[in-house]
Amino acid sequence: MFKIVDYRKTRALQICLVFATALAVQRLLGYSHAGWIGFAVMMIYAGFDRGTSLQRTTHRFWGAVFGLLLSYLLWLMGQVDFRLILVVVPILVFMAYFSLGKLYAFPTIFTVTLTALGTAYYGGSDYAVPNFFFDYLLSTIVAFLLCFLFEYFLFRGSQLSRKFYLDLQKRIITRLNKLFEIVTKRPLRDSSYLRVSSVLNTNMLDLYAFVDTAKHETHPEANFLEELAFFSSVVQQAYHNIRRLFVLAPHRNELLELETKNILDQLAWVNQSQRTKYIGD
Repeated sequence: MFKIVDYRKTRALQICLVFATALAVQRLLGYSHAGWIGFAVMMIYAGFDRGTSLQRTTHRFWGAVFGLLLSYLLWLMGQVDFRLILVVVPILVFMAYFSLGKLYAFPTIFTVTLTALGTAYYGGSDYAVPNFFFDYLLSTIVAFLLCFLFEYFLFRGSQLSRKFYLDLQKRIITRLNKLFEIVTKRPLRDSSYLRVSSVLNTNMLDLYAFVDTAKHETHPEANFLEELAFFSSVVQQAYHNIRRLFVLAPHRNELLELETKNILDQLAWVNQSQRTKYIGD
């Protein structure tokens, strides 16, 4: 079924399958706050590549553990003077926001800490602190196992990372060709160039993020990382040439135009050959 639908729909089906399994496990286990399993899965899943999800799974687990320990220590401090919470909570909110772009374990630590302190689990007499630790840890462990099993064993053959990469390749090449057409036409339309280059910059950021997350793949394809590095460097060279043509306008540089055209033709050939090889286009 996964081979006859779009890769975005395939990923949506995969995520729905994991969440449906999480709901079934929640009902099966039936312990207090088993619904936290679903929240843990929700915080783990992201993107189209298996490497990122597995990395987030590991970071989420250790972030939850350290977050629970930190929240308990801060709660003990609050027993000395409850007004300390007025200072602690803003600091935690700042740290959670400040660490969003860092290693995924860090924002998880502060998010879990805020969850524990903000809902006053430690202060209640009807829900013991050991029970809170047990429920939260058990939910995180179950979510960890679910995501790991599905991503590592069941979804590893769907090649969604490759399909996402090929689609991103095509979008980047299309916009590079559009920019090249703009800078080689006279008169030069500055507004069109800026509009297309803005979209291309977003695609380039997606490419850099994909190159970074591809490093976390557990079983990357042979030479895939080298292929990513090569494509990224060639794209940068083409974009650099196009920017030079834009700056040099209205003067023509036929040699630079020819070089850029050859690079774009090479990129188009690489993308088409890879699409034919992997998805039969």
